[in-house]
Amino acid sequence: GVNKSVVGGFEFSSDGQKLSNLSATVDTKKFDSKSKKRDSDVAKLLGDKITIKRKADLVRIDTSKEKLVIPLTLTINNVSKEINFDTSFTVEEKTAKIKGSASIKLSDFDIVRPSLLGIYTVSDELEVKFDITALIK
Repeated sequence: GVNKSVVGGFEFSSDGQKLSNLSATVDTKKFDSKSKKRDSDVAKLLGDKITIKRKADLVRIDTSKEKLVIPLTLTINNVSKEINFDTSFTVEEKTAKIKGSASIKLSDFDIVRPSLLGIYTVSDELEVKFDITALIK
C-alpha cells in the first residue's frame, strides 16, 4: 500500500555536498491499499509507527555517483536496526530530494508473519521505500 502521511525532513548544506539529520515517521494507520481490512491488519502487524533516522553526523554527497548507500536506523514494531539504504539525490533551485530503498526481513523486527491455514503466508522480505522533498531556505 501507499502512505502519504509521512512527516520528516533533512538538512542539506548550502554547498549541496553534505546531508544530516534525516528523519521520517510513518503513521501505520494511514496506509491505503484499497482494502480497509488489509490496512488495519498491516497497522497491527507493524505497530503504531515506522521511523527512519540518520543521526546528526554528516554524509558527504558525491554528485558524480548516481547512488549512495547510507546506513539508516529503521524502527518497526519498536525494534530498531541499522539498515543500508540505496539512496539518490536531486538538487534543484528551491528543493532538495532524497529517495531511498532497502530490503528488510520482518522477522528481524520481531514480527510474526500472518498466514491462513497454509493458504497464504506473508513473505518475510519487504521493500521499504521513501521519497522526501525539502525546501531550500
